[in-house]
Amino acid sequence: MMSRFASSGLVPEKWETIAPFYEALQKETVTPDNMEGWLKQWSDLHIVLEDAIFAAYRAVSENTADAEAEQKYMHFVEEIQPKVATAEQLLAEKMLDISDSAIPESKMEAVRRLKNWAALYNEKNLAINTEIAKLGNEYDKTVGAMTVAIDGKEQTMQQAGEHQFNVDRNHREKAWHIVQERWLIDRAVLDQLFLEMLALRREIAGNAGFSDFRDYKWRNLSRFTYTPQDCLALHEAIEQEVIPVVRKYTTRKAAQMSIKTLRPWDSNVDALGRKALRPFETVAQLEDGIQRIFNRIDPVLGSHFNRMRDGNLDLESRRNKAPGAYCGGFHQTGKPYIFANVIG
Repeated sequence: MMSRFASSGLVPEKWETIAPFYEALQKETVTPDNMEGWLKQWSDLHIVLEDAIFAAYRAVSENTADAEAEQKYMHFVEEIQPKVATAEQLLAEKMLDISDSAIPESKMEAVRRLKNWAALYNEKNLAINTEIAKLGNEYDKTVGAMTVAIDGKEQTMQQAGEHQFNVDRNHREKAWHIVQERWLIDRAVLDQLFLEMLALRREIAGNAGFSDFRDYKWRNLSRFTYTPQDCLALHEAIEQEVIPVVRKYTTRKAAQMSIKTLRPWDSNVDALGRKALRPFETVAQLEDGIQRIFNRIDPVLGSHFNRMRDGNLDLESRRNKAPGAYCGGFHQTGKPYIFANVIG
């Protein structure tokens, strides 16, 4: 697919090479008869750009201190994505003129989402979304750079979490305080990032005609089959049915540990004082273990995972790596990608 666009001169980093493809789609008259082919052309173009943007995001996630990777990602965020959003809004609006009764059942859900996104579009929100993405990148850089020294060894925040499985309660408490003190060093920076994000998200919601960001995001995620009230009902059910069970569990665990009250550093350790299981020491050992399991389940599944091991897994925790975990992939090659910060 990329070769078709590449041979036509499309370069994902250069809007002047992208714009003609959107302009050509915009000029076409869309009817129920040609709609499917038109949508396919749009989809093919979109995923070329999406793959390029994801590759840039992946690079900056893997190394938040890589200035070149950050510059490339910010170029997409600031220069390419807003223009793509504007161009795709014009295409989505073309779908608004087609009656639902003329849309094939197989395409109804996709068209429903397109119409929903078109209704949410507001030009003012383009620049705001750019600012939110930049703030998110600053968060990743700040947290990715965090380390602590425990027992004379520098560790990432994820690696430091391993100490909470240590059977020595004094050791757990000391490690917990070290981690919390490190968070406090950047507390003001992180608080400011979140406050700025909060204000911007409220502005986005208001521009789109919503009273709060939750209701806006609900529509933005195309959650058509359940409501915020359904989630609140689930929360209430959990409070009534699950929390009492959790309280009984924590009371029993405290008794098993011969302590009056569980503290934060008692949450993960085994109640009976047994050492934590350690199924692997290194990420390579983790991947080898998964490979053996998948091979025994199904050789085809094993072969798929083996292909992922060739550059499509980044599982180890290290300094200057974005926190958290996510799954992604590249549409053109069909290759998935997994990003994580695992410890043994």
